[in-house]
Amino acid sequence: RFFSNAILTEAFEGIEMDRTDSWQDRAKELLEADPSLGYGKLHAMLQEEGFQAGKKKVQQFVQDMRQSTSGSPAEKPKLWQKILAQKRAAPPPAAGVPEGVTCRICLDDTTGEGLVSPCRGCRGSAAYVHYSCILQYYISKADWNNPVCPTCQTMYEGQSAVNLCCVGLNTVRKKNGPMTQEFVQMLHLLSVSYDSMGDYETLRGLTEEAIAIQEELESGVDVRLIGNAASAAGKLGDTATQKELLERVTSIKTEKLGDDHPSVALSKMSMGINLCRSGDPSSAKKLFEEALEIQERVLP
Repeated sequence: RFFSNAILTEAFEGIEMDRTDSWQDRAKELLEADPSLGYGKLHAMLQEEGFQAGKKKVQQFVQDMRQSTSGSPAEKPKLWQKILAQKRAAPPPAAGVPEGVTCRICLDDTTGEGLVSPCRGCRGSAAYVHYSCILQYYISKADWNNPVCPTCQTMYEGQSAVNLCCVGLNTVRKKNGPMTQEFVQMLHLLSVSYDSMGDYETLRGLTEEAIAIQEELESGVDVRLIGNAASAAGKLGDTATQKELLERVTSIKTEKLGDDHPSVALSKMSMGINLCRSGDPSSAKKLFEEALEIQERVLP
């Protein structure tokens, strides 16, 4: 293998590769995610993650933190803060791995680590890798907004994608802070990862937080984020919210691209589907006809 045994052991045992160097930084993250944590519980959590901190020092740290924030109302932790504070689960091994198949990256079958199949594009024996191998590759590339398979160029999915995007999100947060477009992009990728797991509540929550940051930055909201929020609302059965968001998407696209753009036609089709599910087929029919007219005019 071309990675050090220390790195592989750390990844396999579920110790976070993106954890902070000092226990104070990690303690602050945990307290921000759950302000009600007592110092005893916090000390135990730090020890479980491998940090060396005396119990009395942790107690004093908690007291200092609470005194420093006592003059201002407690801010409810963001969903992304809660996710980063959690100890993430290891990706489950792939089912039905053929006998004799090894990790396509390290070609080593003696580590005891199960193989995962984290992308849709790779097939056959090439589909299987160690999660620790793709993690180390992701870290070495440091291209945080690009958690894709280097072989098939499709984005990773499932728990593997969630874990990688958490590494990227935490790294971007430490480097640039959360009020940046780079952080918004990582939130978007993390939300898509949860979507691939069927966790639509988290998809919706993270997307709404990404939109809120862009609105505060006053740089214009990425229409893809609004589209993802609409998709999440639809998957959760909230057709009323989905309708409002789809109308917003269509309005932005029409303003930027013009009435006769194929992307506007697609948005009108999405609105029509929403209306069908909401019990308004006559309005849906009108939108489908408008979308068809656009496509007939602009497409060969």
